[in-house]
Amino acid sequence: MPAPIFALEVNALMAGFGRPWCIAGPWALELFLHDRGERNGPAATAARPAPVTLAIFRIDQQALRDYLYGWHFQYLAAGVARDWTEQSWIEQPLYELSAHQPRADPPRLCIELFDLEAEHWVYRRHQRIRRHRDSVILRTPQGIPVLAPEITLLDAHDTPAPHAPELEAALGLLPPPARRWLHTTLRMLQPEHPWLTRLQRPG
Repeated sequence: MPAPIFALEVNALMAGFGRPWCIAGPWALELFLHDRGERNGPAATAARPAPVTLAIFRIDQQALRDYLYGWHFQYLAAGVARDWTEQSWIEQPLYELSAHQPRADPPRLCIELFDLEAEHWVYRRHQRIRRHRDSVILRTPQGIPVLAPEITLLDAHDTPAPHAPELEAALGLLPPPARRWLHTTLRMLQPEHPWLTRLQRPG
């Protein structure tokens, strides 16, 4: 199955970056479902849906600025977008960036900064939740980097619509190791979470 247009555009844009990156946020979930034949909605066919979310490791933020030279960058602090000036470093707890270049394809990106500690990704909401960096980013059959679906779902666990169709579909398609990891992690964060029972059942 061909990859969605949004994923092909971003993959082409980032092809020469040379540092770890991946499609993240709702677009990672869209790509996970699309590759399993579960979605053929607007995001799968539109050339330019809402800005695609990428994730990089915080240590590579300046490398991204250098790579996307000429783009206008901002970061989000206390809900306010501020210009990210050259040579400044985005420290914790800030992690949300945006980049805009009207002549590029795609012309706008949302960017999340992931933290590393001793080669392990650290969940920004709970320091005890960690994964080795090599298991955070997967690749689609077309070779497009995408955030592991169990991490994408973890980030969506506090959504006001936990039974949304795309979330239910993704939960049912998780492979057993990912289901076990998400179940263990959710029990740590929210012992009464409605997904826990779902994760104990076969897909």
